[in-house]
Amino acid sequence: MNFLLLNVLIILLCVFIYTIFFLNSKMEITNRKVILVVISGVGTVLCMSFPFSDIYGHYYDLRLIPFMLGALYGGRAVGLSVFLIMIFYRYFIDVGSGFYLAVAQGFILLVLTYFFSPQFKQYVFKKKLAFTSSITLLLIVMTFSINIFLIPSKLDQHHFSVLLNYSIVLFLTFFLVIYMIEYILRNRKIALEFSESERLRVVSELAASVSHEVKNPLTVTRGFIQLLYERDLDQNKKEEYIDFSLQELDRAQEIISDYLTFANPTEKNMFISINVNKEIEYLIQVMTPFALTNKIKLIFEESSDCYLIGDKQKFRQCLMNIVKNGIEAIPNGEGGEITISVKMLEREIIISIKDNGIGMSHQQLKKLGLPYHSTKEKGTGLGTVVVYNVVKAMGGLVQVESEKGKGTTFTLIFSNINEKAPHTNK
Repeated sequence: MNFLLLNVLIILLCVFIYTIFFLNSKMEITNRKVILVVISGVGTVLCMSFPFSDIYGHYYDLRLIPFMLGALYGGRAVGLSVFLIMIFYRYFIDVGSGFYLAVAQGFILLVLTYFFSPQFKQYVFKKKLAFTSSITLLLIVMTFSINIFLIPSKLDQHHFSVLLNYSIVLFLTFFLVIYMIEYILRNRKIALEFSESERLRVVSELAASVSHEVKNPLTVTRGFIQLLYERDLDQNKKEEYIDFSLQELDRAQEIISDYLTFANPTEKNMFISINVNKEIEYLIQVMTPFALTNKIKLIFEESSDCYLIGDKQKFRQCLMNIVKNGIEAIPNGEGGEITISVKMLEREIIISIKDNGIGMSHQQLKKLGLPYHSTKEKGTGLGTVVVYNVVKAMGGLVQVESEKGKGTTFTLIFSNINEKAPHTNK
């Protein structure tokens, strides 16, 4: 009886392993079926390798349970593959009357699953339990019929007791396994539905917020364009209105760009080797006109070349968002400085961006990185969210230190560095 319980343990282990692979939603269907063939096949072979025997030398095992699981949940191809594995291994063990009985029994179940496996996945939970219970009862009837008609002389009280215990274990194990699998699949489905509804809720709220924020600059632009229709408007006023309109359109474009970056996560297959110093030099060149307009000086404390792995375009946007926020946080601009430094400690790259602006309070720091929260009057907070998301996707960490009236320091720590390909960032 111990070996029969060992069969039960083998089947439960197979179910546990399969659910681990099945819950990986990114795995292709073909790969899942191959894994199911391997797991069901190994489970069948192990059950046959550790059978339970009675005093008359009759062997019993639970090989048909992993076979049925593979056929019902994997489909016809999986069922046929596991059936062939089972028959070949049984042939390897012994070619006798038991072999032909195993072939006949397996073939009957293979035919049943061939017709019912496509519909089985569509069945509700209770119908699946009823269907598998019916198959189990059929197996029990077949087992009793074989013993009654082929070896009636040995069907005594002991033999009948063994058959009854075997039938109970077979029925309860199959019932328990189906219940476990369906319970896991149902929980997975609920989790996916909840995740999808939560994603749609966040996107809906974010879209509503962005729509509201975009309407403001568009409304302002519309007003200035209407003013341009005035006949007695002088040239200076026209240029001023056009300049205001362009600024508002740029603000709308910035909001949409941040939203798209927030909504579309970084894919790792877009990662390349990034020369950090060159990217910051590029940042200085691009942001200098904006900084000079606000009378702010950009300082870069350069170090030796260091390289990290990530999405170059989003890394640039991340740095630009921090520097732009720093520039806008310095009132009047007089004496304003933003210092960017890069250090490499052991296997970490540390990028520090420090401004001497108005700083943030402790409460503002706690809300930093949340959508819709901004320290600016016309901000959406998406720029900082983009910073956090991009750094996290690149395996990094964001640390922020700030004090009211003294400024803010953003520290980006990256451990996903590259020391072997300094020439890949062009």
